Amino acid sequence: MAFHDKTATQVTNIELNVRDLDLMTTFYKNILGLSVKSSDDNTTVLSVGTGGHTLTLHLLEDGRQTSPREAGLFHIAFLLPTTEDLANFLYFVAQKKYGHWRW
Repeated sequence: MAFHDKTATQVTNIELNVRDLDLMTTFYKNILGLSVKSSDDNTTVLSVGTGGHTLTLHLLEDGRQTSPREAGLFHIAFLLPTTEDLANFLYFVAQKKYGHWRW
């Protein structure tokens, strides 16, 4: 049985809570190549691909730390087709010299 089934239901929007909105917006825009659809002081909406999918980043109030028992979505994962694709992506990110791996 394959790990990922191509007939899986598609997600159209993912919303993440972040401590540093500017840093995370920069990461998704400059490293992953997403485009900013809209933005204000507390929220950034990024376009994912051409199908109308979005990633919404919400700033946690006062940059607060989250509790381990708190419900919510604070991370996202991307499934790449092969380990070679993963290696190429990691090399690509390393070449960007982003350096802020504190999310």
